Amino acid sequence: MNKLSSDLFTLLLIREDLIQLQIKEGVEIGESEVRKIAEGYEKLTKNKPYAVIVNAKAFSSVTKKAREVSANELYSPNRVGSAIMVENLGQQLLASFYINVNKPKVPTRIFQNREKAIEWLEVKLEEYKIKKLIVP
Repeated sequence: MNKLSSDLFTLLLIREDLIQLQIKEGVEIGESEVRKIAEGYEKLTKNKPYAVIVNAKAFSSVTKKAREVSANELYSPNRVGSAIMVENLGQQLLASFYINVNKPKVPTRIFQNREKAIEWLEVKLEEYKIKKLIVP
């Protein structure tokens, strides 16, 4: 299985340790959806370490509680990094707000370029693997 979909989002397994989360246009993601997304991450990666590229379409939103839950390491314990893709200033401001206010427990950065986002996530995955070798 390489893809999970709902009316609000799609999860696509790009490779065994990289997932794309696509939030659909005009939807609101709440706490229950965030928990379903986390379950999907673990299902697609078979509970192994992974990184996420987050793409939110125009006019989509995430509730305050959902942002709080998604920033917590318990939300998705195997996630080693998140890259938030933005297309405009509004998305940039919202993503910056999330990072600065909710302070995600995993490394999280904002990107406009998908290739640079993937490169950064690959570094985070490598750092995680090295850390696990040093500190078993």
